[in-house]
Amino acid sequence: MALRAAFDTETFLIEPGLQAPPMVCLTSKVEGSPAQILHARPGCMTWGARLSGGWYQESPGAAPHVARLLAANDRIYGVNLAFDAAVVISAFPGLLAPVFDAYDKGKMLDISIHEMLIDIGSGTFERNRNLKGRYSLAGMTERYLNKDRSAEKSDPDAWRLRYSELWDLDLHLWPEEAVEYALVDAVDPIAIAGLQEAKYGSGLDDSPRQARAAFCLHLMRCWGVKTNPRQIDRLEEVALEAYERLRDELVGLRFLRDGVNPETGRPWTAAQRGTMDTRRVQRAMIDACERAEIDVKLTDKGKEIYKGDFATVEQIRRDSTHAAYVRTDLEACEDAQDDGLMVVAQYKKANKLANTEVPDLRRGVVLPIQPAYNVLVASGRTSCRKGVSAAKAKPGEKLLSYGYQVQNPLKGLPWFPEGVGTRECFEAREGSYFIDNDVTGLELATVSEACLSLVGDSQMGELINSGIDPHLWFGAKLAGCTYKEAVEDRHTPRMKKFRSMAKPANFGLPGGMGAKGFRAFARGYGVLLTIDEAKDLIREWKEAFPEFDEYFRWINSHMDDDGQGVIEQLFVHRFRKTYYTSACNTMFQGLGADVVKHAMWLVTKACYVEGADQYLFGVRPWGFIHDEILAETTSRDPWKAHQQAFALARVMETGCNHYLRRVPISVEPALSLRFCKAESVFDDDGCLVPWDVARADRSQVFYADGKPVIWEEAA
Repeated sequence: MALRAAFDTETFLIEPGLQAPPMVCLTSKVEGSPAQILHARPGCMTWGARLSGGWYQESPGAAPHVARLLAANDRIYGVNLAFDAAVVISAFPGLLAPVFDAYDKGKMLDISIHEMLIDIGSGTFERNRNLKGRYSLAGMTERYLNKDRSAEKSDPDAWRLRYSELWDLDLHLWPEEAVEYALVDAVDPIAIAGLQEAKYGSGLDDSPRQARAAFCLHLMRCWGVKTNPRQIDRLEEVALEAYERLRDELVGLRFLRDGVNPETGRPWTAAQRGTMDTRRVQRAMIDACERAEIDVKLTDKGKEIYKGDFATVEQIRRDSTHAAYVRTDLEACEDAQDDGLMVVAQYKKANKLANTEVPDLRRGVVLPIQPAYNVLVASGRTSCRKGVSAAKAKPGEKLLSYGYQVQNPLKGLPWFPEGVGTRECFEAREGSYFIDNDVTGLELATVSEACLSLVGDSQMGELINSGIDPHLWFGAKLAGCTYKEAVEDRHTPRMKKFRSMAKPANFGLPGGMGAKGFRAFARGYGVLLTIDEAKDLIREWKEAFPEFDEYFRWINSHMDDDGQGVIEQLFVHRFRKTYYTSACNTMFQGLGADVVKHAMWLVTKACYVEGADQYLFGVRPWGFIHDEILAETTSRDPWKAHQQAFALARVMETGCNHYLRRVPISVEPALSLRFCKAESVFDDDGCLVPWDVARADRSQVFYADGKPVIWEEAA
């Protein structure tokens, strides 16, 4: 029988720049034994560790106790366990290797991740994920154990936020309420885990892997990333210039109120002047969708009314009041591909850059920005959240961190000068470079691996394994020429056009979308198609990649009469109940997430555990962007940075190809001073050099194939 234990820490308060605060005490529970609490300072345990029930027993201290806990038990539970593990290794660096070893052996289990996997498997995750406290200990305690702890968790005067007051106080003098609160946090997780595992069993097999990923992501958050004030100043200057110019254009288009109301002939009121005429923009959006023969994107209220994300133009026009439910946000305006709405989108983007992004980026000049990650969404991927924006923070508001959405940072406008954008504001610490390694063609490889596993064949996989670009290969089919001719003409406008048409097909159509959905998807790539052209392109794509007809039949065979089905993720035994198109996507998106999470674990272990890798020890990962791992080198010595970038690529490839054995991927190493779309470039000696530094200096550098970089073209 597996030996089960749990532990929890109480700490000083979390604050910006401090995501693993000093530990005040540690509580633990081993099944069959009483829970106990230990002060983080052995000198404050005159009577030893305090047990539930008020007894004491001798203990050498928290550090040796955790070491025994990790070694002697097969499963160790907690809630937000990644935080507690980081607190432990921060307080006791000698425990770093044992903690990593326990994660490596699958011992460390987070019952909140258990609960996410349960919700994903039952098809309730999307509904439950935003419910307050759904994955908190208090929420799970109430659902599983019928105990209401909401008062002590939410009370601002509760001991939960006051343990720093006990730092200098001997354990036997602690108030009973402080002791009991901490002990319960170690007792309940074992009971909850027992109920979860008894009911869902092997449906939780993926939990140890997700717990490892959560630990890696929390260590990235602890390290954080700094920003450069000069880059931020330049971004603000350019954004404000664009904002003023676009404002004048919007006034001319009558989307922005200024001067006289054209419908009444009277001047706009002071409150109205300078504001967006939302109704006019909504009507323009409906007209643009009608011209493009696409459906209208809806607001949250509109989704409730129409029972979906979209409505037809005809549906909206039947009731003029429903124009209010048409989305006119930045994304919707960009997708509409209408000249006037593009100005609206650019204006909104310039406004957001200057008034929201710039203040958030300035936070990282002194203290690091520390993005908060969600380890798991329904597809198996991760997500990232900013937290409270500087523009919306209340005076005196207590913030836990300075966050930023690094997985999808807001891009600059097309005409912004080279090197001016939100990404470029993130800069490596003094004495370091960024390593920016991304997986080449990740989801093309994972969908090929899925097809090989499920239907036994993959034309796309054969192309990848032969070193052929699937986009250019299918583009050649569309152009009616050979692949050799396409390679020779790949830089011509004609061949670029056909390759551009192939990209949304290869990326989007494996998700099972129909002609209408594909048209909307292709518009995001700047490819405008009629409904008939979309149908023709889908037909040609299926002829070029015949494995997908079989793949779609396999997915469809798992769908029930209600349109939903349960899909088991390849290799990791994770289940997801969902609809057809999401099921098509999850097989390769989820696999992509799994392979890169495994790579992230190997990279993090190599960087933190002494002796794990001779080049990577001391390198610090700071960002995770689905198919990219971002890290900081230990120095700016050219050859050392070169070796560390290539070592990180090697470890990433090992991690990914643990699963992708029939369609293995490669990882392209790159260096940069700032966060940018860096490419691999080398000096005369074959040493990898920072992309943006070489570009700024217009240095004589070369691509991996030996071709010189011509900066006028590359920029």
